Amino acid sequence: LGKLVPLTALCECGKRWRYLTNLTQDSYEMNCIHCGSPIPVFFNDKKGKYETLLEALPPQKGKKKGGKK
Repeated sequence: LGKLVPLTALCECGKRWRYLTNLTQDSYEMNCIHCGSPIPVFFNDKKGKYETLLEALPPQKGKKKGGKK
């Protein structure tokens, strides 16, 4: 099988799956098992794993909840 690396798939429907994969591409598109939506995953060199763009983005700071200003 070769070297297995972790892959975390986070779908916009809220479901998350974790796999070990032997992919060698920089990016890959898989389908959500729950809703069927495409989930693009990318290899993160710093973390040594595949992850979705949703997971790779840093959390937004300073954003307040609610609509009042």
